[in-house]
Amino acid sequence: MLRLLQEKTFGHHAIPEGWTLVLAGNPGTYNAAAGELDAVTADRLRMLWLRPDYEAWSDYMSRKTGHPIVLSYLNYHRDHFYVFEKGADSTGLVTARGWEDLSVMLKLMEEAGYPVDLPFVAQYLQCADVAREFYCYYLQYAALAGSGMADAILSGRSDAELACEVEDLSFMEQWALTSVLLSRLEFLCSAAGREEEASAAMESVLMFYREHFEGKPHLEFMMEAVTKSDTCASFIAGHGSQAYRDAAGPVFSATPRPTGISANSSPSAQFCRPGAGLARSLRSVSTRAGPSDAGEQYLRATVPAFRRRNFAQQKGEGQQPLPFVLFLRC
Repeated sequence: MLRLLQEKTFGHHAIPEGWTLVLAGNPGTYNAAAGELDAVTADRLRMLWLRPDYEAWSDYMSRKTGHPIVLSYLNYHRDHFYVFEKGADSTGLVTARGWEDLSVMLKLMEEAGYPVDLPFVAQYLQCADVAREFYCYYLQYAALAGSGMADAILSGRSDAELACEVEDLSFMEQWALTSVLLSRLEFLCSAAGREEEASAAMESVLMFYREHFEGKPHLEFMMEAVTKSDTCASFIAGHGSQAYRDAAGPVFSATPRPTGISANSSPSAQFCRPGAGLARSLRSVSTRAGPSDAGEQYLRATVPAFRRRNFAQQKGEGQQPLPFVLFLRC
């Protein structure tokens, strides 16, 4: 390492003038083989200690169209996003990598028709408490997916009987229902030749949520999820959506806090709000065009370019879930 810093060579290869080398690694807390840098070497480096950031990761996963049940669960269980518990007999470990791998595999398992059980989940979430809690949440999602309730909402039903069935669900079951609907919307929006069906389903879902979840975090979570999803956002930008336009002004421009949730509540006070940059852009558009046009005009003008730019800024601020990074200027 010292030779690399002093002579600007890596083996027999010279480092070109002006290059900056970036190294990432794990500290001794996570890697038993890691050692401390000596003072002479450390003095020639610029070291940044980074922390896991759920907001940056959720934006990344939204663009990758990850399984909505993972984002839905983590929005309500922020403390489960990154877990490192070292015990006498074992180590509990849950990381952003594990959540992403689980998200990908859940989609593949469902597409292939294979059952998901607790041992499968535990392969990716290597902490018994987190794995069990997520699996229970997933069972609610699977039960609602097969109950026909989501199909009824997608088809445009909005009668009192269906509304009562949704109201009778527990808070977590309502979150699971939101994940089921988002998954169906993403599938329809990405399917070729099903544009009319996707448009009708989008209108039905957003109208149902606005009618029955006004002022509740479910509506804000659904609107934010649709906006962050490249698949859904691009579809709305290309085909329009009256229901999205009507809901975007109240949800994003004013960003009202749901009844009963204080500003200091955690985590539920945080998971239903759009990012500051997103809300700021929507308020700007709303000022010019009126609240009813804020969402759609914003989508047409800036999505997905804004999300890419915003995420790039987050990466530049050192928000990725890596323990540390070293910058070596040559």
